[in-house]
Amino acid sequence: MSKVLYLLLVLQLLGATNIHNTSLSEQPSTTERQMQKNCTEGQNDCVECNNERTECVTCRLLEQYVDRVGACAWNYCPSRDDDFLYVDPGRPGCRRCHGKFNLCDWCTWKGCTTCKHGYYVDPIMKHCSRCNSGCGDCIDSSSCIRCMEPFSVPYSDGSCPTNNFGTFYNPSTGHIEFCPKGCKHCDINGCIECWARDATNYGLFCRCDNQGWKYTSSPASSSCQIRTIPEGCDRHSFELFDYWGSVYCHTCKPGFFKEGHQCSACGLGCGKCKNRNSCESCFDPENSYIVGNQCIFF
Repeated sequence: MSKVLYLLLVLQLLGATNIHNTSLSEQPSTTERQMQKNCTEGQNDCVECNNERTECVTCRLLEQYVDRVGACAWNYCPSRDDDFLYVDPGRPGCRRCHGKFNLCDWCTWKGCTTCKHGYYVDPIMKHCSRCNSGCGDCIDSSSCIRCMEPFSVPYSDGSCPTNNFGTFYNPSTGHIEFCPKGCKHCDINGCIECWARDATNYGLFCRCDNQGWKYTSSPASSSCQIRTIPEGCDRHSFELFDYWGSVYCHTCKPGFFKEGHQCSACGLGCGKCKNRNSCESCFDPENSYIVGNQCIFF
């Protein structure tokens, strides 16, 4: 055999080997063959396939998720109620409810769906917000379904009356209203019991007058309290302005001026003024003189 024919034979054998190796390398692996399988919507719990229809992208139920090979697998949360967990579609594992977990009775991946009594689901934030005061169950902040206080009817603004001390139910209006001043228990006819045990019950109000005008009572006090005379107020020229002890000063002492119902101090050394920025005369005019709103000694 000539050298030329021998070389041609060798080249033919090498070419056949390369072709065989190339065909083997181009064959898909087992995983690739699985991914090339057609995805059919409506089968195997899949409701949506990708554009290439090689794998599922959306499963039928929220409790399912798409696993790594593109099939729908089951997911679950074993302690959802206690730990405020929910199934997260699209990825395995449980997720915690968003926002104010301790007020949420049930939630999904979108947020809270049910809140505890006294709270409602905020439609924007998807967490639980408190109902108006006194409301036991509500739809939103302005729609109360049930008040916490028995026999109470929700107001139009979604709030509820509270029948605490110092209030009473008025059958003519259907609302809970405040008792008269100083009255702890009352009904529609008037005061039944005063806050202060030693106060005088006048029916329409209670007053601590056992010691004259010097005494009054605070709302939470069980007895009448001594009301001290405010600084600057002439002790012979004031009266109780209301039940809770506010004092109306008719006349102020020298060195003070009338400011509303009270007396306020003039400037340093000033014996008479109309406001804190002026001075009309000094306490000691012979030894001091006015400078602005105060008096300076010589």
